[in-house]
Amino acid sequence: MASVKVCARFRPPNSIERSKGQDQIVCRVSSDHIGVQVNSGNSQKGKKTFVFDRVFDVDSTQEECYNYTGYPLVEEVMQGFNVTMFAYGQTGSGKTFTMEGTDDFPGIIPRMVEHLFEMILDCEENTLEFLVRVSYVEIYNEKIRDLLEPANRDLRVREHREKGTYIDEASRPYVGSPEEVLQLMAQGHLNRAVTCTGMNAQSSRSHAVFMLAIEQRNSETDAKKNI
Repeated sequence: MASVKVCARFRPPNSIERSKGQDQIVCRVSSDHIGVQVNSGNSQKGKKTFVFDRVFDVDSTQEECYNYTGYPLVEEVMQGFNVTMFAYGQTGSGKTFTMEGTDDFPGIIPRMVEHLFEMILDCEENTLEFLVRVSYVEIYNEKIRDLLEPANRDLRVREHREKGTYIDEASRPYVGSPEEVLQLMAQGHLNRAVTCTGMNAQSSRSHAVFMLAIEQRNSETDAKKNI
């Protein structure tokens, strides 16, 4: 099981930044893709270098980001581990594009979903059955709201000896294909709290949490194993 890894992805300047003639902050990414040199914004301090587990330059592709970050997590999920991917950055930094992407450039979540169902279909043990459920919530003004059932507000985080940590009363519909998962993700995305900012015309004002739960059952022994 892999330890926590921290990656940084840099996007190219957007139309607003180009129209203002703003300079690109990234000067150079090291050849091993773990260090990045940036302008400090202060001529006296010059350039600063930061080191991460992986740096994705402005010309990095969605596939490159997924292969390093998302692919190993799906492999670990299918081995029975809980995994989390956390995207952090200011508004307009490219979090939604990296995580969700577009139809032409799918992001990490759609690629993880496709990978997960491919592994389920390729499972060679005929006695194993899989159940997949989806949850999608947002944290806005310190309150949790169900994005799949927007009327469900003020949800509570609880702990259970067997369930572990979970969000009480959050909807968890079963899904049978990548298309169903992505349809629910698109539905929930429309219910997010957004507003216009100077950096983004549709800036998300909340923290979103998209969850997949996989349950594995052996049909011969009727044994159940939670993943």
